Amino acid sequence: TIEAFPGTYEVTVSNAEGCSGTTTFILEAFPDFEVALTGETQICAGETSTLTASGGSQYRWNTNATSPNIQVGAGTYSVTVTSEDGCEKVADYIVEAFPDFEAQITGETQICAGETSTLTASGGSQYRWSMNATSPNIQVGAGDYSVTITSENGCEKVANYTVEEFPDFEAQITGETQIC
Repeated sequence: TIEAFPGTYEVTVSNAEGCSGTTTFILEAFPDFEVALTGETQICAGETSTLTASGGSQYRWNTNATSPNIQVGAGTYSVTVTSEDGCEKVADYIVEAFPDFEAQITGETQICAGETSTLTASGGSQYRWSMNATSPNIQVGAGDYSVTITSENGCEKVANYTVEEFPDFEAQITGETQIC
């Protein structure tokens, strides 16, 4: 047994009586193949990336999936790709999650009739309110409000807030209108 590389080999064999024979053997290599692995390398916290392997006829991921495409969260993944000739190659891929952030709205939750509340959104770098305002601070009356907050990395979260109006009332004075 010898370790051989692709090429032409000539082997001569002799027996105990001194007879010999020669043969030629051609060792061919299967064609090389390239493995490509694509997908998002950075995702928002809680989201997934679709990883796609190509270049072979069979795929086996470290998640035990056997499809060329898999949905994954943050982590390290590897895929063993098998060519039609049975040759294998391994490719690795790392998916990282951007830091999570908290989307918040603060402000008065109850106001008197005719008054307004200042709502302040925080947690991101860009803000888009349900009424299309883009400032982190808005003046509002009673109602339901939402804001889409975008982080520096482009990740989005939605925060909701309700401002209620105290019931309107009428001031009344009762009693004697004349006194001694």
